[in-house]
Amino acid sequence: MTQVVSSSPEIPTQMNESEFWGLIDRSRQEAGGGELQAAALTKTLSGLPESDIYAFECSFCMHMMRAYHFDVLAAAKLLEGYVSDDTFIYFRAFLISMGRETLDAAIENADTLVNLQINDGEWMLYVADNALKQKFGEHTQKALPRDCTSAHLNYDFPQETLKGEDWAEQDLERRFPLLWARYSPLA
Repeated sequence: MTQVVSSSPEIPTQMNESEFWGLIDRSRQEAGGGELQAAALTKTLSGLPESDIYAFECSFCMHMMRAYHFDVLAAAKLLEGYVSDDTFIYFRAFLISMGRETLDAAIENADTLVNLQINDGEWMLYVADNALKQKFGEHTQKALPRDCTSAHLNYDFPQETLKGEDWAEQDLERRFPLLWARYSPLA
């Protein structure tokens, strides 16, 4: 189904992009979003081979890092009214839960998110770990996917700087006029 993870789950391999986004899209169509989507995705992943669970987490982390972008940060601030380290992580996870097109559009032009109904993305952070626990039991001794992946792709504390062009609050109206007009308390 996907590339096989090395014999040790220490360095997982990414899942095929079409398969990754197919899982995301089917879970969203099946359950909507938020916690229900994460539960549906967890259930589906737990039925896949163990290597696919690790590969899913690796792909998820790669997309979290792709979304580590100043424009996505600005969108989170405007849509939610504020942004912190945690809310920025949850927002990026939410964008992934909405599918490839939404994530790509957010990175390319954050104003495309103007009509997006925000949902809690935090649940997406635990999907692979919960899938492994469903597959092998809550008290499995197996290394959890997030722990294996975070050694190489840590979206909580990225080693790289934000991509894109930095901004100051006074730049937001000019750079993101649609989001500004709809969500800024100053508009």
